[in-house]
Amino acid sequence: MASVLPIVDSESKHDGILEQVWQRIVGSSEQAMTLLPDIIDCYSESHRHYHTIHHIINMLKLWSSHQQHLKQPLLVALAVIFHDVIYDPKRDDNEERSAEFFKKFAREMRLPSEESELVSGWIVLTKSHKTPVHATPGFYGKEDWHYLLDFDMAVLGWPDEDYEKYSDQIRQEYIHIPSEHFNSRRVQVLQSFLQIPNIYATKEFRDKFEVQARKNIQEEIRRLQNSLLKGEAILHATPFSCCVLPKFIQDPGNFLETLKDELLDQVFYQKNNDLYKFQQSNDLKKIHTPCVKMLCQFLYGDVLQWMREVTGIPLTDKVDLTCSRYDDTDVLLCHDDELDSRRIAFILYLVPPWKQSDGGALDLFDMDEHGQPKTVVKSVLPAWNNFAFFEVTPASFHQVAEVLTSDKTRLSVNGWFHGPTVPRSAPPYDELPRPLQKYVSVPEEFLYEWINPIYLDMEVQAEIQEKFENESEIQLQDFLKEEKYNAVMAALRTDSVKWNLQNSPLKRKYHSANEENLPEILKQCLTFFSSEAMFLILSNLTGLTLHRLANYNDNSDAVADRDENTKNMEESATKDNIASIKGKSQKDSFGGCQSSNDSDASDNNSAKRQKLDPDKETQATGNKIACSTDRVAQAEKRYPDDECFTGNPRCRVEVRSWSHGCYTLMHDIDAEKSDYALDAMLFYNCKGWKQEYGGYTSYVAKGEDEELLTVNPMENCLALVYRDKDTMRFVKHINHKIQEMPDGSVYYDISAVYYE
Repeated sequence: MASVLPIVDSESKHDGILEQVWQRIVGSSEQAMTLLPDIIDCYSESHRHYHTIHHIINMLKLWSSHQQHLKQPLLVALAVIFHDVIYDPKRDDNEERSAEFFKKFAREMRLPSEESELVSGWIVLTKSHKTPVHATPGFYGKEDWHYLLDFDMAVLGWPDEDYEKYSDQIRQEYIHIPSEHFNSRRVQVLQSFLQIPNIYATKEFRDKFEVQARKNIQEEIRRLQNSLLKGEAILHATPFSCCVLPKFIQDPGNFLETLKDELLDQVFYQKNNDLYKFQQSNDLKKIHTPCVKMLCQFLYGDVLQWMREVTGIPLTDKVDLTCSRYDDTDVLLCHDDELDSRRIAFILYLVPPWKQSDGGALDLFDMDEHGQPKTVVKSVLPAWNNFAFFEVTPASFHQVAEVLTSDKTRLSVNGWFHGPTVPRSAPPYDELPRPLQKYVSVPEEFLYEWINPIYLDMEVQAEIQEKFENESEIQLQDFLKEEKYNAVMAALRTDSVKWNLQNSPLKRKYHSANEENLPEILKQCLTFFSSEAMFLILSNLTGLTLHRLANYNDNSDAVADRDENTKNMEESATKDNIASIKGKSQKDSFGGCQSSNDSDASDNNSAKRQKLDPDKETQATGNKIACSTDRVAQAEKRYPDDECFTGNPRCRVEVRSWSHGCYTLMHDIDAEKSDYALDAMLFYNCKGWKQEYGGYTSYVAKGEDEELLTVNPMENCLALVYRDKDTMRFVKHINHKIQEMPDGSVYYDISAVYYE
């Protein structure tokens, strides 16, 4: 499209109109319905900021309200959906390529050739938005293509704030063009619209939008021309105020190059946790090289005073100042900078010529109705000697996008000006916890179809339990039978799994499978993880009380000195226990008398299991496993009918997809946090995984920097980790190097959490 097009309201909700219209167009054609996700993917490309699926939805809403004026409404709808399907801001043939894309679709759907030519011609017409009606005063258009063009141009007549969002998004799509060149070209395009008699072709749109559109265009031209004349500040008003000052420091004698060399000679310290990965210098006030000292004096003096005058904030003399170095794969995820007395954040960029494809932009987030960051709506690209600053507020959510080049270093001097602390009245928003489920009953044979039989062997279980009680974690390789594991992995790779984006920038970004329409093999796998038999097996593997029949510590001599006959009987203990589950009546079903009080359940443990804790040393408990003949009797003696088993075992299971840009973060407020929990993770499609990709799960003690444990994805490996409320976990941000994986750039896991 041309660079002047309507914006969709960023708050617009996707209410299903696209799917509804598409259904009307294609009817029951299964082939056509499978194409819609591909079209949506085209409109979801990362370089699009305005020309997204929201733009199409907005046009379809206009189409819906003007159908009575259209002769062939469904053909117009096709033109709306396909007119921007191909969009590359660096090319000038997008409309022609979009028309060819549509023609291919039309041939596959066997549309009449005259209809195909008509729609493709309308798509090409959106390149100029000019017809004879636009050039003739007093004339109105009534043809379908006139309405199509007006749908596409409606934003020009929207209220000031919406128009400004639109112009900002257009600028982001052309971020690869230097400001001076973009501003000049943009002014020319806008002036061409003011020079024609009619911006809108139809009477309805001309009456409603023409006056406001001309006002908006004139105001944007004024802003652009002022910027061209002055070469000064670039002020981004949305999503929060952020100012960029090009050519910030006068540079006689190559001061900045010398400054850059002095900074690169400093010692940089690796900063690496759930939120970020980059290198940082010491406080620049402690560095005494000539140019660094001059920069400090400049920032602490002239710039600080100027900042007080410009912002009106009574800044103190306290200034934080360091140098940050971002190399390939380095990133700083979403945050708001709020801490103590920070009032103004600033960055001075010292980078080589930088492109959008290099990554490393300063991304700004808008917010949802809960005051939480939602999506990146603006990106500020680093540029040599540019100085960016913004006020630190509850709305100043931003990130440093991942650096995607190994040839350049994103070097910057950055910090905060401090001032009086501003009270923050709004409490942090907390999500509702996801529901838990009790275990489900399955036939005895179902379990044996799935699990590697080695993990049903009682001696193996005892060995695993002893190791787990010492270390609070273990990884069980080849956990599932190979044929079942491969069948699940094949299903995960198909298009039949519908993935929902879990995107809460302060907490997580990954995809979870929609459980309502999973392939049958995946449904069975989830049933396996939530089955009563699985709860019992996990109890035997870990020593946790996840089931009434769970093995438990008994140090009596009778058990300690069991004879060879007892040992032989143990070999079938787990199978006997599972059979006993199957044979119980509803009245006697295990867990039938349960308490929701977790502390009560934990008090009943014969020995509370060691959790992940860096300050404690665990001694082997010397557990002895009772023989199968005595297991049920012991359990019923331990939990007779009149003194029911008070545990409340339950779980939460999720199928997740992990790819470039996915992560989870640690956070203090967690509605799902529990005193004790058992994490179980089974990985798929991760052959050839390397830790340098990210994507590993780290466990950290609250308030500590040192990791307690790192779990790397490994094929058909069940990772079990026991944690308490003071142990936090995160999945490390997955960087672009995941594309080097031999089996594709995505891995999957089945993640379960079990509670006693």
